[in-house]
Amino acid sequence: MPLCITQWSLPGSDRASAQPSAEQNYFSGRCPKNQFSSANASPAHVDAVVSASAVRAAIEAGDYASAAALCPSTSHPYLLAALAERALLLELNTPGKPGLVGPDGPGAHKDMDYDTMLRGIKALRPFWSRMAMASGPDELRELGIEAEKAMLSATGGVNTHRGAIFALGMAVNAAGRRTETIDNEQVMQNALCEIAQGILRNYLNDNKLHSTLVGARRIALTGYRDLFTDWLPFYRMAEQDALQKTMLKIMSTLDDTCVIKRVGYDRAQEVKREAAALLASAQPSAEEIYFSGRCPINQFSPANACPSHADALKDMCSRYAREGISPGGAADMLALTIFIDSII
Repeated sequence: MPLCITQWSLPGSDRASAQPSAEQNYFSGRCPKNQFSSANASPAHVDAVVSASAVRAAIEAGDYASAAALCPSTSHPYLLAALAERALLLELNTPGKPGLVGPDGPGAHKDMDYDTMLRGIKALRPFWSRMAMASGPDELRELGIEAEKAMLSATGGVNTHRGAIFALGMAVNAAGRRTETIDNEQVMQNALCEIAQGILRNYLNDNKLHSTLVGARRIALTGYRDLFTDWLPFYRMAEQDALQKTMLKIMSTLDDTCVIKRVGYDRAQEVKREAAALLASAQPSAEEIYFSGRCPINQFSPANACPSHADALKDMCSRYAREGISPGGAADMLALTIFIDSII
């Protein structure tokens, strides 16, 4: 599902009238056919076309710095919004996620499918840029409530992205409302921690934050430390099938409240061990690679994995679907990892 980001405007330039504003383009979800091609644009607008194409390419590549360098600061919230949606779409479109909705099926879910998830993502589209510009935690919290209502309305009451609204909302705000450049992991982690503390200050004693669990809010209060120290470096080191592998990596370390609520704490710990074992088996030793001449480390999708690994992944997906195991928290963290990777 490609984003409609073909015609980003350049506010403040004399070419802005030649194309819709960034806000109009982003919220419309429409791409006027051939409106700004070099073949039919006037010479005065050719440079704007080139810039818009470059911005689109940077967003599709997950390169916020390059996209932002081509636009005035007034367009930056919409760039962040496009990257937030990109992260959700990449997570959704990743196959072989045990128990989760993807292009290969609904996983453990009987109340949602791929199209339901797409409707949820589309419903959230108007909110990411507003969250990026939110002036403080109270406004951000209210926008999160509005976004959740829009999502539920679009999906017929099905919760497709509540966790993502919480995590990505804070991330786009951390990147969007600060004047300094967020150009390294520590700055971003500190910003997320600060925002989480502001949002959750009235909920720190919530009995849902059980001392034995590391739920979404507890993780947020660390500034998503595990993401920066473990998941993001792992994701960046993987060359092929990075999303599938990172999903398993997150599943192997996260106390996923979505799993815990469905099958209990003990089974959730087994899920973590199973994910770790499957991930380890997908990465043969250098000696095994050398002598076998097959099963390279970076080949682990159902389409190109070694037979044993592909079968193990397929079996895990089938078992989790039957058991009703859905690591939704890990899916949210995968989307957040993708987004953070795109902005720093």
